[in-house]
Amino acid sequence: MKKYLSIILLTLIMCIMFSTNGIAESKWSPTKGLEYNMIIYGKILVDGSKIQSSSYVIGAFDDHDLCKGKAAIKMHDNDTNFYMTVLSNKNGEKLYIKVMNEETGVVYKVLDSIIFKSDSTIENMVLNAY
Repeated sequence: MKKYLSIILLTLIMCIMFSTNGIAESKWSPTKGLEYNMIIYGKILVDGSKIQSSSYVIGAFDDHDLCKGKAAIKMHDNDTNFYMTVLSNKNGEKLYIKVMNEETGVVYKVLDSIIFKSDSTIENMVLNAY
């Protein structure tokens, strides 16, 4: 009886873990149907240090925590680079940047925000996530 109870408990825990991860991933899916775009690219640090893994993603979010852009962080010449297309329907919208380690699910916030401007590019941006 204890064996079956342990199996049921383990199965329940795994279901909760996987369903929570799915919720986190869906929050990081860019909103569809947005008309305008801008490009942001640069480097990312986490807690002031270079990321040593390509298992991170970067996302841009509005005041309602809707995802407006998402990109993988790439390793290149011992630096971590990103190239992200950000979408919106209004110029002047304030967007917040987050970084997530996809292996651990830990999300870091970037203190700096960006202001959306259609058809523009923010280049060589250095973001520090905490």
